Order: sequence, then structure tokens, then C-alpha cells
Amino acid sequence: MTTRDRLFSPFPITSDDSHIESPKIYVRRFAKDEATCALRKLVHRHTFFEISWLVKGDAILFCDFQSYSLDAGTLAFISPGQVHAWDVNLERAEGIAIFFSLDLFSLDGRGPQFLQELPFYTLDLPFLKVEQDKRPIFDHLFTTALDRNLAGGEKREELLLAYLNVVLVEALRLYEASPKRSPADASFHLSREFRMAAEQYYLERKQVQEYAGMLGVTTNHLVKTVRKTLGMTPGQILRDRLMLEAKRLLVHTSDSISEIARELAFSAPSQFGHWFRNMEGTSPGRFRQQFTIPQI
Repeated sequence: MTTRDRLFSPFPITSDDSHIESPKIYVRRFAKDEATCALRKLVHRHTFFEISWLVKGDAILFCDFQSYSLDAGTLAFISPGQVHAWDVNLERAEGIAIFFSLDLFSLDGRGPQFLQELPFYTLDLPFLKVEQDKRPIFDHLFTTALDRNLAGGEKREELLLAYLNVVLVEALRLYEASPKRSPADASFHLSREFRMAAEQYYLERKQVQEYAGMLGVTTNHLVKTVRKTLGMTPGQILRDRLMLEAKRLLVHTSDSISEIARELAFSAPSQFGHWFRNMEGTSPGRFRQQFTIPQI
């Protein structure tokens, strides 16, 4: 079993959905009177994507060892494999979440590349704040998608995909209009392509030269470009991604240190331990013992 297969939490199907085979998309409300809310408080990860729209109130999103305070009018993006949980005050908070698998986009013939190229799932952008005048758009899209999901019927997934596409395009328009975003130039696109490649191959390919060859540029050009646009070198990004997976497995599985070392493609547990200690200043075992999962 590979690290990418070690994902938990099945697709969010309720007893009312048991008649649907091979689901690709669902829409759920999280509110005080919804049973699915209790599940969101558990630290978990899953094999599908999620977009949550916080309609009112506030929440804390714990995602990959970081905590983010969110309030009404925020879109939150969860990718497969991310360890996360929600702290939602259900007395005053309410939201709607769209859960979908990568093969959903085969329904309109595009394939998954459309989603993989979005900044929400290829860069460190776990949430997007929506200004007050734009919120009615997302209120309408998420509420209508929820209604269509509950109504069921033929072409349910195709219809929900249409709403999801609009949500993604509207979010992308807001992102591109933000003055804080990276310039949409060749440097930005090369850096994004590197991040996408690193996410896919970080276990198999650990040398920057390999990625430069994949992307058709020199190693020096890739290093300069990524440092300029992302503030880090490609080597740092690869190491950080590997460290993130190491922490995920240490904290959220019961695998032994030897098993984790093997899953992360280290030649021996001692090599993994030496690398981890150099990066974090502590051993893998001590990190596992000392880390405290937030009480969400």
C-alpha cells in the first residue's frame, strides 16, 4: 500500500443515498441540526476534494498542522490527503460543502487537468475571502446546488457539476482580481507547473534536476524562477512536502517508524531519522509523542 492510498473517510454518503452507485459529487449542509456536523469535528483526511462555503458565523479550520480562523463569506478548499478538522460553533455558524472526486470532470469530457491547474489546489491557498458584494453569488450557487442534490433524479451529477464549475470560475475570477496574487506571467506559470509536478512525484523524484528536465528548462532557471515567485527554492519545496507527509503519518497513523521510512522511500529507518532530526530538531518518535492534536 502506498502513501497515496492511505486516505481515510469514505465519500460522504448517507443512508438516503445508498441507491446511488459510484457517486462523484455530493452537497451537504453543516448546521446545528445536521448529523453530518459531528463527523467534521474529527481529525481526518479523505480521497476526494471539498469546497466549503461559510454562510454565517465563524469557524476554525485545522489543516495540515496549521489553524485558520474563518468567518462568514469564506470559501475553504480541501484537497485529497490533507489532514483536517473543523471547529464550528453550531449555535451561530452554518455552511454548505460540496464534495467531489477527481473523475467527476470526465462527465463533460475535460478530464481532471482543469481542476489540477486551479491555484486553490496547486498552491498554498486553503481559503478565499469573498467581499460582501460578491457573497450573494455564492449563497445562491451553494444553496441551489444543495437543493438539486437533495432532489436527486436523473443527471444529478451532471447538473451539480455545472454548479461546481460556476463556483470554481467565480472563485478564480476573485483570485485573479486580487492585488496580492502572483503575476500571471511565465515565471508564475512555471512555478505552478513545478508545484503540480512536485505534488505528484515528490516520493519518486527528489532531485531538482529531474523536475527541470520534465519542465524543459535548465536547473538554474527553475531555481531562480521558483525563488522569485514563491520565495523558496525548489529543493526547499520538495523537502517541505516530504516532511508534511512524514508528519501526517507520524501523528495520524499507528505505523511504526520503520514502516513510515519505507513508505517515504528512505533506504533505512536510520536515514529517515537522521533526515527528520536535521529538519525538525527532534526525532520522529519524539515528534509523535509530543504533538497534540487540537481538541476540535
